[in-house]
Amino acid sequence: MNTVHIPTVGIVLGDIQLNWQESCDKIRESLNCEYEEHNDITDLSEFLEDAEPIITRTDIYNKTLSPKLWFTLRYSESDELIEFELHESSFLFIVKDLAFDFSNLFGAVKSNINSSTHFFIQVEGSEENILIESLKTNLASDREMGGDSNTLSYIYCAQCVKHLIE
Repeated sequence: MNTVHIPTVGIVLGDIQLNWQESCDKIRESLNCEYEEHNDITDLSEFLEDAEPIITRTDIYNKTLSPKLWFTLRYSESDELIEFELHESSFLFIVKDLAFDFSNLFGAVKSNINSSTHFFIQVEGSEENILIESLKTNLASDREMGGDSNTLSYIYCAQCVKHLIE
């Protein structure tokens, strides 16, 4: 079950298409499997006067569609899909003319991008956390995510990635 990211449309998991701005209820119905709902409200008023709380709504799908597939979906305050995170997969992740899997060394991931028509920027000065802005995709190594390996271990896709650049 390959994962395909179509930056202007959304995510395709096998034969299930999840569109950006699609309702949380419709996505849950399409996936039709167990998930863990994780919602948070972060109060920033003690740090910033008149700050609005940050509300995050997330569904966690840990090995429910496949034994080796763990991903999260994040929704806006109006319950529309805005972000996708891939944490574990034994399948290919495809975006435009690029394909990756979690066994790829991070150096090979960067070489693959460099040999394409796309370019990346390093996030927060890290060599193993990169953003392909044109594809609205962020990739990071296991080491960057707190592990020991320099293989690809995290993929983030969103309808908008401007917050990663600012």
